Amino acid sequence: MTKIWLKEPPRSDNTWANNGEHPLDWLNRSTLPRAKAMREFLNLNLSKMPIEISESLYHDLSNRYHSAFFEIILGRLLQEVGFNIQYEVELNNGKRPDFLIDTQIGKIAIEATSPIFNSSVGSAYKKNNPLIKIIRDHTPDNWVVGIQKLPEIGLNDSKKVFKRFINNKFSKITDNLPQLQIKINHEFKEGVIKLTLFYKRDRTNEIIFYPVVSYFENSKSRIEHTLNEKREQLKNIDIPVVLAIQGSNTGTDLDDFDQVLFGSTYEHFNRDGKLIDKGFVANGKFINSDKHSTYQAILAFNEVDFKQLSIPTLYMNTSTDKKFLKIFDCFHIRYFDEESNRIVDIPAKNVKYLNNFNFVTV
Repeated sequence: MTKIWLKEPPRSDNTWANNGEHPLDWLNRSTLPRAKAMREFLNLNLSKMPIEISESLYHDLSNRYHSAFFEIILGRLLQEVGFNIQYEVELNNGKRPDFLIDTQIGKIAIEATSPIFNSSVGSAYKKNNPLIKIIRDHTPDNWVVGIQKLPEIGLNDSKKVFKRFINNKFSKITDNLPQLQIKINHEFKEGVIKLTLFYKRDRTNEIIFYPVVSYFENSKSRIEHTLNEKREQLKNIDIPVVLAIQGSNTGTDLDDFDQVLFGSTYEHFNRDGKLIDKGFVANGKFINSDKHSTYQAILAFNEVDFKQLSIPTLYMNTSTDKKFLKIFDCFHIRYFDEESNRIVDIPAKNVKYLNNFNFVTV
């Protein structure tokens, strides 16, 4: 029987999440079809795990939502492919990896981590939140706002001039205006604001789009940092350790993991543009590792959310027991073959387990 962890809100509220609103706060108030489906998703998947695990992870959603959500997905995934899971069991050395599973070679520790890829994007939105709130609070009835650009006003900078400007401009907008679209462009000393207001009766949200934030791609450095950061926590564990990493849905792909863990390909051309040499430089962190390496494998996830889960890819260390190939054949597997000097890719043998997550389709 499915336990109801998130109940249906008592009052109708067909609004989307506000910028910066905690996902649980939105799920606890919104009656939109997607919110309902997301509650059903969490209720089902939490209920399928042992109660002591689901209670702990549900509690953790409040204070570390993204990492706890990933642990729910990882725990359910391990269950669906046939493993019995234990959660945060203390080992002889006092370490508590997220999950333990029993396999033909004994117990294996699975640790989950959700590094912040392209963190500059999150920082930019955090800085913009107070400005967006001012815009939302002053948006006239029956109008919505598209935000194209905001000035560079810091979190600790005064917002008085910005607020006064927005209040002055928005207070002049009424339902009686002849135009149904209004553009606002203005230059503050901190930069330019560009807004477009659209007349829309019975709106569900004041803001219809937010400013695009550019970012510096830092996926490979974040993967390396994650490996180093988790090594101190996981070293000296006397059973095999697999580190599960949630990659970003944008900007991080398997090529980033390939380069960090195994190495990279190269091509040399002559002055006429003719290819004269190509090969692979095997200089990744999983190359020529000894059996005492902290990680026997990395489980790389690309897409993890309510709507879908990509089949993860298991990257095997060169020193890892080849029985891993059979233990984890439900996932894609990649390893480096020294004899042929290339990365070998083995497709997953079974992917039907993805049908049992009740992914959101609305």
